[in-house]
Amino acid sequence: MGIRWTENDHVRVCLKWHNAEGFPAWRQNAGGVPTGSYRMRLAPKGAADITGILPDGRRLEVECKLPGRKQSPSQREFEQLIADCGGVYLCVHSLDELMDQMGKVINGKGG
Repeated sequence: MGIRWTENDHVRVCLKWHNAEGFPAWRQNAGGVPTGSYRMRLAPKGAADITGILPDGRRLEVECKLPGRKQSPSQREFEQLIADCGGVYLCVHSLDELMDQMGKVINGKGG
């Protein structure tokens, strides 16, 4: 029986890469959590797994998906919101894909 790779594992690897490369980024949890008598709201529904700041000051959002998985409708809506506001939203299925897309964004050929 092999090791099962999860989306959380994928997020951790991508986040470590961001920080090692000098891109300020952090984990972002969407939804809400119960806190006694009320539910504390976290990031908006559909928010990406990782958020950060690009060297040019634009907002960066990275949704990490396992191969074969797709964004939910609320994630696509959040992607459109970020794009409409001038930010960059990436949906990646591997660290290699993240590195490739980030290279394009930094070199002005993507995002």
